[in-house]
Amino acid sequence: MTVTAERVKVTPRSTTKRRLQRWVVGLLAVSVVLVGLSWWFYEDVHRTIDTVRTKAAPAQLAAAAAKSALAKADYLALHSFPVRDQTGTPAQELSGWPGDQYQNQIAVVSQSLAQVAEDNLAGDAGSQQIQLVEGLLVAYTGWIEQADMHRREGSDVLATVDIWYASRLLNTTDTGVLAQMDLLLKTQQEAMDDQLPSGFTGIVRTVLLGLSFLALAAMLVLVQVFLRWRFRRSVNIYLGAATVLLVGFAVFPVVTVVAQGQLSSATGELRDVVDVWQSRTADTVGAGQQQLNSIMVPVCRDGCGETVARFGGTAAPPWSGRQPALNDPDIGTKTKQANQRIADAGVAGLDLVLVLAGLALIALVVAGFWRRILEYRFEAR
Repeated sequence: MTVTAERVKVTPRSTTKRRLQRWVVGLLAVSVVLVGLSWWFYEDVHRTIDTVRTKAAPAQLAAAAAKSALAKADYLALHSFPVRDQTGTPAQELSGWPGDQYQNQIAVVSQSLAQVAEDNLAGDAGSQQIQLVEGLLVAYTGWIEQADMHRREGSDVLATVDIWYASRLLNTTDTGVLAQMDLLLKTQQEAMDDQLPSGFTGIVRTVLLGLSFLALAAMLVLVQVFLRWRFRRSVNIYLGAATVLLVGFAVFPVVTVVAQGQLSSATGELRDVVDVWQSRTADTVGAGQQQLNSIMVPVCRDGCGETVARFGGTAAPPWSGRQPALNDPDIGTKTKQANQRIADAGVAGLDLVLVLAGLALIALVVAGFWRRILEYRFEAR
């Protein structure tokens, strides 16, 4: 009977103590999870936005610009080359071939490739691809320079052959310079895609944040109901403040989710700009190849081999008929808009606020239980 009486006396206080311990451990655990998830989510999105803004976008735009400039350089070289009529007589004779505009475009190619190398996001694969393109570019400009030399020496046939080889080096499917530039652009795009969270990952993170937020909110309400019932106190100031702070803390995951959506939209716009670059470049290449055909056919009226014969006329690459624009302000405007969209997606400047808010939330939870736990510090387990 004595043991039973002692159990009756001790059990209520022991039960309350264990409940308080469970509540504080549970609240702290969920609080840490919520703060940790918010920080991880915020930092990951912030890092991704910064990477896209400073590396991925400049690298892709520079790769597209390099390809466009090289196509324009080839177009200028071909359209500056003396074209002969069907009798073999030069129909035009331009001095200074291939011209300053050609040299300017080649300079743009080199500068753009240097920009890609600086912002390369694809690691060794990207670096190797850049080196390959640079090597092919040297070979291409070498053929053009040799054609210029032969033309100045009066050997138009040899100059035409050089032009042919230069153009084939540029446009050969899979192995040509332009094809390798496409591969360079693709490696940069794939590297950016690897940085971006997948749709599934974004959903999972959002769900985890939402669940941890709701769990902590529910626990704060329930524990205050429990404390009011057990200790007959109307309000726990610290836990009430923690509840209010939690509502404000929801701003961080909401802002991060919005920024993630803005980043997705901005990268989509970036891809659209690159596609416009590619389309305009295709027009330039097509116009250049039509010009190459007009150069080769008169020179090869007596036959220049099966490859050239296949190229002549119908074998020339398709062309939309639109003349390329050497200066395209529309592209520049679209590029600025895409860069601005990426910059607008930033969530910088909230790091310290998020940390302080998280620490304050945890501190308020501890403070809300501190006094009650002290009342039971000498209670037997």
